[in-house]
Amino acid sequence: MSIDGDWDVVIKSPLGDLKSLLTLHADGTALTGSERGAGAANEVKDGKISGNVLTWNINVTTPMKMNVEIEVTVDGDKFAGTAKAGMFGKFPITGTKKA
Repeated sequence: MSIDGDWDVVIKSPLGDLKSLLTLHADGTALTGSERGAGAANEVKDGKISGNVLTWNINVTTPMKMNVEIEVTVDGDKFAGTAKAGMFGKFPITGTKKA
């Protein structure tokens, strides 16, 4: 499983689909990268890899400041999981690796 590269991401929120471009880099069990969407760029924080499960945090500032905790399971060139957005709860998140 190679997770390095760009991923098209969609979070299904009550506000509608939130789309972004996620760039990931694996270094052993560490995960780094950045996310760009909705006119903002955010760094991947506390990224970890455990088998095919990835976890990381994003500190967003738009539409309000909050920490989003993400956990996904990778299956080939796709992933699916949840994005926990503070007091707003968990939302489904999916990603597809760009060719």
